[in-house]
Amino acid sequence: MPAVECGFSARDGYSGSQRLALIGATLEVSVSPAPPYQSDNPDRPAGRETWVSALIDTGASSCGVDAELAERLGLPVVDHRTVSGIGGTVEVAIYRVRLRVPELNLQIIDTMPGVHLAAGRQQHRVLIGRDFLRHFTMVYAGRSGSVKISSRAGRRFGRDWWSRLLGRG
Repeated sequence: MPAVECGFSARDGYSGSQRLALIGATLEVSVSPAPPYQSDNPDRPAGRETWVSALIDTGASSCGVDAELAERLGLPVVDHRTVSGIGGTVEVAIYRVRLRVPELNLQIIDTMPGVHLAAGRQQHRVLIGRDFLRHFTMVYAGRSGSVKISSRAGRRFGRDWWSRLLGRG
Protein backbone atom coordinates (compact mmCIF):
# COMPACT_ATOMS: atom_id res chain seq x y z
CA MET A 1 0.00 0.00 0.00
CA PRO A 2 1.62 3.30 -1.04
CA ALA A 3 1.96 5.72 1.89
CA VAL A 4 3.78 8.93 2.70
CA GLU A 5 4.56 10.68 5.99
CA CYS A 6 3.53 14.36 5.95
CA GLY A 7 4.19 15.20 9.59
CA PHE A 8 7.29 15.93 11.62
CA SER A 9 9.61 14.46 14.20
CA ALA A 10 11.33 16.40 16.97
CA ARG A 11 14.15 18.69 15.79
CA ASP A 12 15.86 21.98 16.65
CA GLY A 13 14.32 22.11 20.12
CA TYR A 14 10.75 21.61 18.86
CA SER A 15 8.65 18.49 19.31
CA GLY A 16 7.03 16.87 16.27
CA SER A 17 3.69 18.15 17.52
CA GLN A 18 4.98 21.74 17.75
CA ARG A 19 6.55 21.57 14.27
CA LEU A 20 3.30 20.20 12.83
CA ALA A 21 1.33 23.05 14.41
CA LEU A 22 3.84 25.68 13.17
CA ILE A 23 4.37 24.40 9.64
CA GLY A 24 1.35 22.25 8.82
CA ALA A 25 1.20 18.80 7.28
CA THR A 26 3.61 18.94 4.34
CA LEU A 27 4.05 16.73 1.30
CA GLU A 28 6.90 16.99 -1.21
CA VAL A 29 5.52 17.09 -4.75
CA SER A 30 6.84 17.58 -8.25
CA VAL A 31 5.33 20.35 -10.37
CA SER A 32 5.98 20.59 -14.11
CA PRO A 33 4.29 21.73 -17.31
CA ALA A 34 1.72 19.21 -18.48
CA PRO A 35 1.93 18.02 -22.06
CA PRO A 36 -1.12 18.58 -24.22
CA TYR A 37 -1.31 14.80 -24.63
CA GLN A 38 -0.30 11.62 -22.82
CA SER A 39 3.29 10.78 -23.74
CA ASP A 40 4.77 7.31 -24.24
CA ASN A 41 6.23 7.50 -20.74
CA PRO A 42 3.85 9.48 -18.48
CA ASP A 43 6.00 8.72 -15.40
CA ARG A 44 8.76 10.92 -16.79
CA PRO A 45 7.55 14.51 -16.91
CA ALA A 46 8.42 16.62 -19.93
CA GLY A 47 9.86 20.05 -19.31
CA ARG A 48 11.08 21.54 -16.08
CA GLU A 49 10.28 19.44 -13.04
CA THR A 50 10.51 21.32 -9.75
CA TRP A 51 10.20 19.79 -6.29
CA VAL A 52 8.29 21.90 -3.79
CA SER A 53 6.54 21.63 -0.44
CA ALA A 54 2.77 21.22 -0.55
CA LEU A 55 0.53 22.09 2.39
CA ILE A 56 -2.15 19.53 3.21
CA ASP A 57 -5.09 21.94 3.56
CA THR A 58 -8.33 20.28 4.63
CA GLY A 59 -9.97 23.71 4.50
CA ALA A 60 -9.31 24.03 0.76
CA SER A 61 -11.91 22.47 -1.52
CA SER A 62 -9.39 22.07 -4.34
CA CYS A 63 -5.67 21.92 -5.00
CA GLY A 64 -3.81 25.03 -6.11
CA VAL A 65 -0.37 25.95 -7.42
CA ASP A 66 1.54 29.09 -6.45
CA ALA A 67 1.02 31.69 -9.19
CA GLU A 68 4.67 32.85 -9.11
CA LEU A 69 5.90 29.26 -9.47
CA ALA A 70 3.43 28.63 -12.29
CA GLU A 71 4.70 31.68 -14.18
CA ARG A 72 8.36 30.76 -13.60
CA LEU A 73 7.76 27.22 -14.90
CA GLY A 74 5.85 28.53 -17.90
CA LEU A 75 2.67 26.65 -17.04
CA PRO A 76 0.05 27.58 -19.63
CA VAL A 77 -2.89 29.73 -18.51
CA VAL A 78 -6.06 28.05 -19.74
CA ASP A 79 -8.72 30.15 -18.02
CA HIS A 80 -9.44 32.74 -15.35
CA ARG A 81 -11.85 32.17 -12.49
CA THR A 82 -13.05 33.86 -9.33
CA VAL A 83 -12.11 31.92 -6.19
CA SER A 84 -12.71 32.67 -2.54
CA GLY A 85 -10.65 32.12 0.57
CA ILE A 86 -9.62 33.69 3.81
CA GLY A 87 -8.88 36.99 2.04
CA GLY A 88 -12.23 37.16 0.24
CA THR A 89 -12.81 36.65 -3.48
CA VAL A 90 -10.23 37.22 -6.17
CA GLU A 91 -9.85 36.41 -9.87
CA VAL A 92 -6.99 34.02 -10.53
CA ALA A 93 -5.40 32.37 -13.52
CA ILE A 94 -6.09 28.67 -14.04
CA TYR A 95 -2.95 26.75 -15.06
CA ARG A 96 -2.50 23.40 -16.77
CA VAL A 97 -0.11 21.45 -14.55
CA ARG A 98 1.40 18.05 -13.91
CA LEU A 99 1.67 17.17 -10.23
CA ARG A 100 3.49 14.00 -9.13
CA VAL A 101 3.72 12.27 -5.76
CA PRO A 102 5.96 9.25 -6.37
CA GLU A 103 5.50 7.84 -2.84
CA LEU A 104 1.78 7.44 -3.61
CA ASN A 105 2.34 6.34 -7.23
CA LEU A 106 0.27 9.37 -8.15
CA GLN A 107 0.30 11.67 -11.14
CA ILE A 108 -2.28 14.37 -11.80
CA ILE A 109 -2.48 16.19 -15.11
CA ASP A 110 -5.11 18.90 -15.11
CA THR A 111 -5.89 22.50 -14.32
CA MET A 112 -5.38 24.21 -10.96
CA PRO A 113 -5.97 27.75 -9.79
CA GLY A 114 -2.96 29.98 -9.24
CA VAL A 115 -2.88 30.86 -5.55
CA HIS A 116 -0.72 33.54 -3.98
CA LEU A 117 1.40 31.56 -1.54
CA ALA A 118 4.80 33.16 -2.17
CA ALA A 119 3.25 36.64 -2.23
CA GLY A 120 1.75 35.88 1.19
CA ARG A 121 5.18 34.75 2.47
CA GLN A 122 4.09 31.13 2.78
CA GLN A 123 6.80 28.47 2.57
CA HIS A 124 4.59 26.03 0.63
CA ARG A 125 4.14 26.33 -3.14
CA VAL A 126 1.19 23.95 -3.62
CA LEU A 127 -2.03 23.45 -1.69
CA ILE A 128 -3.41 19.92 -1.45
CA GLY A 129 -7.17 20.22 -1.00
CA ARG A 130 -10.11 17.97 -0.36
CA ASP A 131 -10.46 17.07 -4.07
CA PHE A 132 -7.15 15.19 -3.66
CA LEU A 133 -7.61 13.95 -0.11
CA ARG A 134 -11.00 12.32 -0.70
CA HIS A 135 -9.25 9.48 -2.55
CA PHE A 136 -6.87 8.63 0.28
CA THR A 137 -6.78 7.73 3.95
CA MET A 138 -5.18 10.36 6.16
CA VAL A 139 -4.23 9.68 9.76
CA TYR A 140 -3.47 12.87 11.71
CA ALA A 141 -1.80 12.14 15.05
CA GLY A 142 -1.30 15.64 16.40
CA ARG A 143 0.22 14.57 19.71
CA SER A 144 3.11 12.82 17.98
CA GLY A 145 3.37 15.17 15.00
CA SER A 146 2.69 12.36 12.53
CA VAL A 147 0.42 12.69 9.50
CA LYS A 148 0.25 9.77 7.10
CA ILE A 149 -1.53 9.62 3.75
CA SER A 150 -2.03 6.20 2.18
CA SER A 151 -3.79 4.58 -0.73
CA ARG A 152 -4.62 1.05 -1.76
CA ALA A 153 -3.22 1.56 -5.25
CA GLY A 154 -1.43 4.14 -7.35
CA ARG A 155 -3.54 6.45 -9.47
CA ARG A 156 -3.26 8.63 -12.52
CA PHE A 157 -5.81 11.38 -12.62
CA GLY A 158 -6.36 13.39 -15.76
CA ARG A 159 -8.74 15.92 -17.20
CA ASP A 160 -11.69 13.52 -17.27
CA TRP A 161 -11.37 12.68 -13.58
CA TRP A 162 -10.91 16.30 -12.43
CA SER A 163 -13.67 17.53 -14.76
CA ARG A 164 -16.16 15.04 -13.37
CA LEU A 165 -15.03 15.80 -9.84
CA LEU A 166 -15.45 19.54 -10.25
CA GLY A 167 -18.66 19.25 -12.29
CA ARG A 168 -17.03 20.59 -15.44
CA GLY A 169 -17.46 17.54 -17.64
